[in-house]
Amino acid sequence: MNKSFVIFGPAHGGKSTLAGYLIAASRSSSEVERSLHSIQDQLGSKYEPSQRFAYLVDRHTDERDRDKKPLSDKLGTSLYTHVESIEMDGVGQIAVIDTPGAEHQFKERLKGIYYGDIGVFLIELSKLIQPARLSVDIRDFLTPLFTWLKFGRSQENVIVLFSKMDESRYSEEEYSRGCEILKMLIGTDSVEPIPIAIHVDRGVDDNVLTRSKELDWYCGPIFYESIKTKLANENTEQIASSFFMHVAGIFDVQHVGQVAHGKLLEGCIRVGDNIKIAPVNYRNKEYREITARVEGLRVSKDEAKEVVVAGDIATVKLSDIRLSGRRCKEDEFDVVPTTIIVPLANNLSSGRLLQFKLNDAVDVDRFSFLDTVRVTWFGKLISCSVVYKRVVKGTCLLTLELENQVAALPVKENRGPLKFTQFLLVSNSERFVPAELLGIGNAKQVRAVLPPGLDPTSFFGLMDSKVEDDYIVFPCRRIVKPIVNQIRAFYRRHELESKSLLEDIFIEFAENYEPIKYEKLLGVS
Repeated sequence: MNKSFVIFGPAHGGKSTLAGYLIAASRSSSEVERSLHSIQDQLGSKYEPSQRFAYLVDRHTDERDRDKKPLSDKLGTSLYTHVESIEMDGVGQIAVIDTPGAEHQFKERLKGIYYGDIGVFLIELSKLIQPARLSVDIRDFLTPLFTWLKFGRSQENVIVLFSKMDESRYSEEEYSRGCEILKMLIGTDSVEPIPIAIHVDRGVDDNVLTRSKELDWYCGPIFYESIKTKLANENTEQIASSFFMHVAGIFDVQHVGQVAHGKLLEGCIRVGDNIKIAPVNYRNKEYREITARVEGLRVSKDEAKEVVVAGDIATVKLSDIRLSGRRCKEDEFDVVPTTIIVPLANNLSSGRLLQFKLNDAVDVDRFSFLDTVRVTWFGKLISCSVVYKRVVKGTCLLTLELENQVAALPVKENRGPLKFTQFLLVSNSERFVPAELLGIGNAKQVRAVLPPGLDPTSFFGLMDSKVEDDYIVFPCRRIVKPIVNQIRAFYRRHELESKSLLEDIFIEFAENYEPIKYEKLLGVS
């Protein structure tokens, strides 16, 4: 279900200009001129004609007024991810997502890359073929593309654009050199870059909406043809009784009420549906779930819908918001980065602990006990700590503890498998590691091996511990990390710390969660 495309790439390649140019082409000239006149009145002498299309996308004042931008942000014009809607012939309404190019805006870019169904990687050709002149590692320019591919997205669902071809004198030789460099770096030649240029002053283009006479040596599809083909694939109406939406935020809109905004990942939501929103931070004290009714739906600022389907970036108007049956006031709860929306009757697995399985032996040594690890949770980076690690036959099992929140995911049946299991972990060395999520839960107690020859009484008084058989048992009321820290410190004091001892720390989950049988998963006894 392809409903959007995201434009990403290094700074100053022309991403916002491309997005704005497409927006301008989908609207009447009078509407575009009114918008630009309003922006020009706002900026006065600071208005830059070369940015006229980019202004249609970069809406924040600190993006348009460069004097208000911190010095570090001058590495790129865009500071935020922006979503706009356009109408495409034969495809319908499509969301265009523009992302920042600067590396220090990584989180914003990650959110945009996650939202897009089709990826459009845009890079200025001269940056690709002459990186030495710019004193940078060429691979840094390709980071957004590598991120897209690391998300498990198909290469068939990405379009590569070589921009500003007019500055390369429309050179076929330089285009061919760029293709060879790209093939060498990504390891495939299945992606044929499209050479483009946008002439802002004249409002015309090369190979974006119209085929270029200057690039007559290029015989492949132009951008508009390529994106239409990819968006049309499998773009059929989806009807399903279940749905799953990740929530970017819940806002109180004047004269409208409370609305939730996010991307629908599965199924369809209809006006009148009863929904569950979880987890939410209730009065900054605990994590709960609330219920609500869908009062209205939008996929753009102007168009109301009766149904939104998988792939839509939608706004859901909420009514009759309740917690445990009673009406819930808007200031009583806040969303967290792991908040989701599911049908009212849907079962959820939730908790502070995430159990992952790594299948690549190369990735095992990237994680150590108590390391801070970030999980790419539906376009957001969630900080966790490694509280359990075990390696058997090259397969690594990790238990991560969320630092300040709870995660939730729908399950197919009560205590059944999770619907979504494939995630990326970001190690301390900033490497993306694919991982399979096995389960979510909360800890009941933590067990640590009692080393032979050690007096069991030496553990007494250590966080209410007790001895059971060959284990020291620590009850866990909320957080596991301090317990693991205490156990590790205790082993060190007695000069006992070793890899095998740490791997024998076992976290027992609460009764409402079925513990994972590690040995069974690994195929060992």
